Amino acid sequence: MLGGLKRVRRVMNSKGDRRKKIWLTEVGWATGGNDSGKGFKRSRRGQAQLLTKTFRAVARARRRYGVGMVAWFSWRDRGRLAGEANFWGLYTGLFTRSGRAKPSWRAYVRVTR
Repeated sequence: MLGGLKRVRRVMNSKGDRRKKIWLTEVGWATGGNDSGKGFKRSRRGQAQLLTKTFRAVARARRRYGVGMVAWFSWRDRGRLAGEANFWGLYTGLFTRSGRAKPSWRAYVRVTR
């Protein structure tokens, strides 16, 4: 992610957007579903670990790269819509569909205090 931030900031600076902030939106990893080998699916513990690692890394680099915001993709897992595939994006929540907190919720609370 930091490599991507560096590249985006370089392009923004070259185009006259040096003062504009970068917003990181839809950050997240899934605990279920099919990710077709893209690497978005993790164990519940793995999701929490990546959340912590990512938020801490971005916090350390925020001034250097001008990060204005980081947004986790989904608060809660959701069910499939009619005809929708069982893809990883349905399972990126910090809570299960039933509202039970995943380890990633506790990690989120700790890292965003």
